[in-house]
Amino acid sequence: TMPRAGFFAGVAAAVFVLFLLASAPATLLSRLAPAGLRLADAQGSLWAGEASSLQAGTLRLGRTSWKLSAWQLLIGRLAGEMDAALPGGFARGEFAASLGGSIQLTNFSAASPVAAIVAATGMGLPVADGQVAVELEALKLVDGWPRRAIGEIRVGVERVLVAGQAVE
Repeated sequence: TMPRAGFFAGVAAAVFVLFLLASAPATLLSRLAPAGLRLADAQGSLWAGEASSLQAGTLRLGRTSWKLSAWQLLIGRLAGEMDAALPGGFARGEFAASLGGSIQLTNFSAASPVAAIVAATGMGLPVADGQVAVELEALKLVDGWPRRAIGEIRVGVERVLVAGQAVE
């Protein structure tokens, strides 16, 4: 009976914490986000919300929405679904971040013009036109490095720049 009471008290505490998270405003995410991650005009709740833009390092996304999974939170993972506007395109899929620092993307797809990605990330690729399409069944990053990747990245380049001039 005593272990049973402890179990029910633990379940009640977990439900209370989930209730607090579900009702917390999305603006709190801006304060809890790690350095280098910025959200603008966050609305909704921590549980299900959106921001007019999100910046992670040099990567800038447009309108971004998310919906977190309560069950994953109970096992110590921040996980859910996201949908974001890329410059001239989109990115959507499922994500999970563990307490150990690994990040996983599953059922993830994205598409954008190459030039927009080059501009958004600050990469100095010599590309004028083209399209990037990403379809990932799974991607696991540990300390920012890929540990497992299953999927396809297609890059269609129409023109390459050499010394600032387009080469057909």
